[in-house]
Amino acid sequence: MTTLDKNKFILGTVQFGQKYGVTNFTNKLNKKNIFKILSFAWENNVRMFDTAPSYNTEELLGEFSRVNGIQNKIKVITKIAEIKEENKIEYFIRSSVEKSMKYIGTKIDTLFFHQPRDIQLLIDKEELLMKIKNDYDIKNIGFSIYNINERKKLLKFSFNPAIQYPLSIANQSFKRYNFGIGKNFARSIFMQGLLLNKKINNYKKLTLSLRVSVLKYHNLLDFKKIDPLKLSLSFISHIKNIDFFLLGVDNISQLEEIVNSKLINKIEPKFIKELNSFFNKDDIDPRNW
Repeated sequence: MTTLDKNKFILGTVQFGQKYGVTNFTNKLNKKNIFKILSFAWENNVRMFDTAPSYNTEELLGEFSRVNGIQNKIKVITKIAEIKEENKIEYFIRSSVEKSMKYIGTKIDTLFFHQPRDIQLLIDKEELLMKIKNDYDIKNIGFSIYNINERKKLLKFSFNPAIQYPLSIANQSFKRYNFGIGKNFARSIFMQGLLLNKKINNYKKLTLSLRVSVLKYHNLLDFKKIDPLKLSLSFISHIKNIDFFLLGVDNISQLEEIVNSKLINKIEPKFIKELNSFFNKDDIDPRNW
């Protein structure tokens, strides 16, 4: 067993602002419990946090960093919502960035465009993107994407955009390619908890075939006496091309379990392939849930 590289951890915050995830049975967290989670993460060397204006958590992160005097140490990832007026692109981006920075109370480490459809809009706006990056001292700028076709569009940029994409035992489409763009941020590594827990909060959101896939997955892990959390963390940690991976938790106990997990030293590729075969590619896009 080996330990996790916490320098690659990013703590997601969407659960702090809304009830999120198809396996989330808890109520929306109050600020006291959110701060406990953030404090535990910080004490365990988690330095990067993922947010977005739509999550309603930028102000929480700003307050947490201000109260603890870590405004210049915390690294925040936030996002630009869908661009709806093509003739106001610069105004829209700058307004969003300035509002986020005001809430967060510090500069933005990484700025993602949240809607993949905006890639096409921005391909001929490289000069503007670089100016915004430099004007606001943003370390990375990139796109949150869902599939390989969206990734291919990013190759048209002359700079190397950061990319945030789904990657898990169930969804390995990005693993089969040489990433070769900018910084790589893996997300959905637990598929909203489906790879950790066979108990689903809202069955209506999922297709029957996906529910069957999840049961097959967990039944095999139960049979082989393999802990699903350790397996998912080990799978993602052994992929060298990943710079960071996003973790979401519903409570502090889940974060404690993640932080204290040990990795499985060797996972048989044949076994991972078998687990992956349970899942239909049409079922695993979380936008459909």
